[in-house]
Amino acid sequence: MSENVEPGGVSRRTVTRAMAWAVPAVAVAAAVPIAAASVNEPPPPVFAWSSGCATTGSGGGCAGARKTPQVPFTITNPTAMTVQFQVLGQKSWIGHGAPPANWSPLGGIYANHGTQHSCGPRLDVVGCDGYRSIVLAPGASLNLWFVGSEMGSANEFSMRVHYRWVTSTCEILVAPAEIGAHMSSSTNCK
Repeated sequence: MSENVEPGGVSRRTVTRAMAWAVPAVAVAAAVPIAAASVNEPPPPVFAWSSGCATTGSGGGCAGARKTPQVPFTITNPTAMTVQFQVLGQKSWIGHGAPPANWSPLGGIYANHGTQHSCGPRLDVVGCDGYRSIVLAPGASLNLWFVGSEMGSANEFSMRVHYRWVTSTCEILVAPAEIGAHMSSSTNCK
């Protein structure tokens, strides 16, 4: 079999072989950035503030507690590791006024089954550094109810939540942050 040699001494077969090896190298190089773009930390929790409510004086809601706020929220863990969503504190107060000076412990975090009373059991446990935590497996997402502390009234209220994300070995993934809103008096938990 004779090879056609181009001027300069390179055959067509040599050029074809070189091209065949070049294609897989390009395909492998293109796959590396996709793998390198993995998610390193969970996103902020998503609170459904417009669906929040306050329990009446006779109790109700998820915790059955009196005059406490509760708000549905979702947490998601897109990372490849088990993480903890930690509540460092919460503030619940009546109306639009100034929030309390100090952070209070939460009333609890409960499973959300779709309504204000279709909730439970309580899911938060004592986690890293003694904070109330929800452990979330890789790729998991949870719909939950956040229950604040007693406010003395079931009227309109405001709430702030101070939280962070940590690894299962208590390393901080997401620095402490706050989230909050004001809720209308027309949404009493039933």
